[in-house]
Amino acid sequence: MLPLWISMSLVVVMLVMLDRFLLHPRPEVITPTTAVARLLFWFLLAMVFNAGVFFIYEEHNFGAGLDGGVHHVGGVEASLQFLTAFVLALALDLDTVFVISAIFTHLRTPAGYRHRVLFWGIPAAMVGRGIMIFTAGELLDLWGWFRFVLAVLLILAGLRMILIRQENADPEKNFIYRILRRFVPVSDRQHGADLLALVNGRPALTPLLVTLLLVETADGIFAFDSIPAAFAVTREPFLIFAANVFSLFCLRAIYPALESLTGWLRYVKIGLAMILAYAAVAIALPVTHRAPTEASLAAILASVGVGISFAVRWGSARQAKVRESPLGPDAERIARLTLAPARKLIVLVVGTTVVIIGLIMIGPVPGPGIVVVPIGLSILAAEFVWARRLLHKYSQSVQSVGRRVMKTPRPWLIVPVVGATLAIFTLLWVFRPFEIRTSAILSGAIPALLGQIVWAYLTIQKYREIKRTPGPDAGK
Repeated sequence: MLPLWISMSLVVVMLVMLDRFLLHPRPEVITPTTAVARLLFWFLLAMVFNAGVFFIYEEHNFGAGLDGGVHHVGGVEASLQFLTAFVLALALDLDTVFVISAIFTHLRTPAGYRHRVLFWGIPAAMVGRGIMIFTAGELLDLWGWFRFVLAVLLILAGLRMILIRQENADPEKNFIYRILRRFVPVSDRQHGADLLALVNGRPALTPLLVTLLLVETADGIFAFDSIPAAFAVTREPFLIFAANVFSLFCLRAIYPALESLTGWLRYVKIGLAMILAYAAVAIALPVTHRAPTEASLAAILASVGVGISFAVRWGSARQAKVRESPLGPDAERIARLTLAPARKLIVLVVGTTVVIIGLIMIGPVPGPGIVVVPIGLSILAAEFVWARRLLHKYSQSVQSVGRRVMKTPRPWLIVPVVGATLAIFTLLWVFRPFEIRTSAILSGAIPALLGQIVWAYLTIQKYREIKRTPGPDAGK
């Protein structure tokens, strides 16, 4: 299956390049009519890909659809599962429209660059979703009882979606935004389409990159709903990944048309909560007792239809009242009090897990660990005072080390460091000590290499800046 995953990753990059250089070669404001036309284009492309899924799984190319040498999923069933997972991801990701709209408004992102932000972020979003899919799939294979954990998470997500508003999400409360504003230089002005810039001789993030990071952080948070739900309709990680790819392209293409319809979309969330409830029941059942894929597709479409019916009935009449949940302010207040203990427990588990992963990533070579650890501490800081104190102390230490490292950049280290990282993960993949799975190797290699790319870029920028700066004896 590894060739399929590599091919799919290349397809994502190629489709982003297609959008960047052919469909939208220059910044422009996308009209609703154009957005609908682009949606149809990506939807048809998804259906063409689904035809390819049929032939790949029918012939079991690259081991697709095989489980321990036994024919597990055929072409027709794989095609139907892809379609169901695609519709599921497309429906559940509608919830991100509210948060993305709030981010664009808060950061005053120019309308001409919003489409680029959405599509540039797709590769990063798919890396995050790919890691989630790998992790959830491995945990389900190792521990059958883990499906009950996912079922509980889906029930909580459904309650949050129907009872607690997301329309007025404040980017100022986003932990990534707080970290960036406090510890990373951020330019105060736009720099066109540039993501990084030099401000007073120092590398700095542009507002466009900050917007991109916030959008992808929000996407990662909402993926905790759609990814577990997808395992309720298929146990094929590749189909879930591919379905999420095309759902992201479709949803981000139609975003300009949906942004003005948030008042109606609030009521569609009632149908989305029904989908999550159905997925929770389906994933809790043994695989042999689950409903056929056709029934799951019908249930998802019916739930979306219920949400649309609510939107048509009440959306226009209460368009102005966007500061309350679809069921009213009392429901939201009760929900916040009821879900507070569950929120604290989830924050503790997720935050601690992220911190542990970050500590593992910190090693003798530069990597993303120093970034992952404060992310985990920031998650914990949302509920725990001790985490806020640790975050402050950790950030001061990292800043001190960063200043010492960047004061004397060593670009000659880039090639051996990246080469050594590639060699280590290649050896792990070839020899598989302790029977390490491919998913675990990729989950470590991808963030490590991404972190080193950022480190290499900043090192080169700082080195060039020092070279351009005249010495004290210049001109004598």
